[in-house]
Amino acid sequence: MYIDFSSPWVLIALVLIGWSVLIALHKRGLLPHNLEVSGPMLLWRTDHGKGAMASIAHKFRPFWRRLGILCIGVATATMIFTAVLMVTQAILIVRYPQLIQETGAREAIIFPGLALPITYGLVALIIAIIVHEFSHGILSEAEDIKIKSLGLAVLAIIPAAFVEPDEEEVKNATAKSRMKMFSAGPTANILVFMISLLVFTYMLLPFFAPSAEGVGIAEIIEGFPAKEAGMTKGEIITHVDEIRVKGIEDFQEEMMKHRPGEVISIQTNKGVYTIELRSNPDVPSKAFSGVRLFPVTEYYDGLRHPIALIIPQVGAMLPLLGFYAPHDVMLTVLQLVFWIGLANFWLGAINLLPAKPFDGGRLMEEYVRAVAKRDVERISNVISALFISLYVGSFLAIVLYGGF
Repeated sequence: MYIDFSSPWVLIALVLIGWSVLIALHKRGLLPHNLEVSGPMLLWRTDHGKGAMASIAHKFRPFWRRLGILCIGVATATMIFTAVLMVTQAILIVRYPQLIQETGAREAIIFPGLALPITYGLVALIIAIIVHEFSHGILSEAEDIKIKSLGLAVLAIIPAAFVEPDEEEVKNATAKSRMKMFSAGPTANILVFMISLLVFTYMLLPFFAPSAEGVGIAEIIEGFPAKEAGMTKGEIITHVDEIRVKGIEDFQEEMMKHRPGEVISIQTNKGVYTIELRSNPDVPSKAFSGVRLFPVTEYYDGLRHPIALIIPQVGAMLPLLGFYAPHDVMLTVLQLVFWIGLANFWLGAINLLPAKPFDGGRLMEEYVRAVAKRDVERISNVISALFISLYVGSFLAIVLYGGF
């Protein structure tokens, strides 16, 4: 009997079996005392690190307390952004169900922005989690809310970390202190995203600036005139028969003016080549030079836009920079910074979903308490249920109708 371990259903079955075993061991008291299974979450609690966290918080307490006010503002703005994103996403799925079939849309709905690769993604996610939880702990101690425990966790198969404040002290703290603590983790993630954005855009990306404006050669096909003329992968085509070429459409437009057997001149950033065109293997009546193209100018300009750092599909295309700017170490650093920025942005944003038990839900509850004065828990639970339903509904739509 053959079992396809790459199948999502097989993986889901294995995860369920694994968790069933852990739950059974936990109920029988066979797990170590600092390990706890709570639903789909495995928790490992420890006291290590509490002293260092408290020391940092108390040493710079005035600074942390002032910074906490900024955290509330940033977290509130991001919470509104996340809420609008979820509502907009749900509306789009209802009005345009065909989006469910699109890979990019599926990734965005299942876990916005966190379609992470295994290598860079794991490192980026660990950094984002540490930043998030460490910041919660610092602001908690700075506001005299003692940390009960901290540790590591696994949610299904997703690694996590946590800082657990004393719940009694949380209840007795002022609303402002609680809001600072809830806001600290996501705001720290957004700050790391901003730093990553600046480093990515202004320090690393310039190393990959194309040496000429044009269209890049991503592949040279064997047996065709471009290869025979000596053209190489990574060159940037700038002219065809002295006509300026800025993008793939410009190149294709010039090629359509010619027929197989005609001789043309192609100028790149490395030299000028004279080639005799041959028939396109797919459409014999059309001319073909034997190159696969990459929109180097448009792609580079797109990477400089701030929105690029929160789109996972952009990260998947970053290795293409090596086609025309082969800096292996720098490319590795560029990709790592990209995924660190993306993971921090979306971890911060999703944690500010206005639904309990997310940080955004706790922050939302404080705003409800300030406005409503009564029935705070009921109103907060209704808002939480609404946004959880929007997220779960979108997820189920993808799983059931998107072929996930």
